[in-house]
Amino acid sequence: MPKLTDDGFTLSCVFPEDLDSGGNFKVPDGVKVIGKMAFDRVATIIRSVTLPFGLISIDSWAFKGCYGLTDIEIPQTVRTISKGAFERCSELVVIEIYSTYMDYLGDAFSVCGSVKQVVAMQHIQDAVWSQCVRHWDASDYHKDRPLGVLGNKLKKL
Repeated sequence: MPKLTDDGFTLSCVFPEDLDSGGNFKVPDGVKVIGKMAFDRVATIIRSVTLPFGLISIDSWAFKGCYGLTDIEIPQTVRTISKGAFERCSELVVIEIYSTYMDYLGDAFSVCGSVKQVVAMQHIQDAVWSQCVRHWDASDYHKDRPLGVLGNKLKKL
């Protein structure tokens, strides 16, 4: 069973036995925060993660080095993604962020060199993408349409 804090709202640690046989993990409903380095013990074996509606924050380095992750869908309830939350997720190809209000604290997706598509409901500042997808024209952003990044170019969807 994954380790939660005493209040039951913060996922603090995921263990290898918490993953299914394919390396997949579903964050339990009711979790509001993915804690700092929560996936550290499974970074080399996790293949996918499902985040629950109601999640509010992803703390620093929560998924650092989870190089088996190829895509991540961040629900609209998330308000904060902290520094390095997805650092060195080198096989991350698709990032979907459905929140219309988000604070990014530092380079949340640094050194994620395989990203080919980003779907986002708001403009994301370049600093979030250190050594990742960083070259797009911010003037293409439109608040009523999600953005997509294909081949490092921003595209209205």
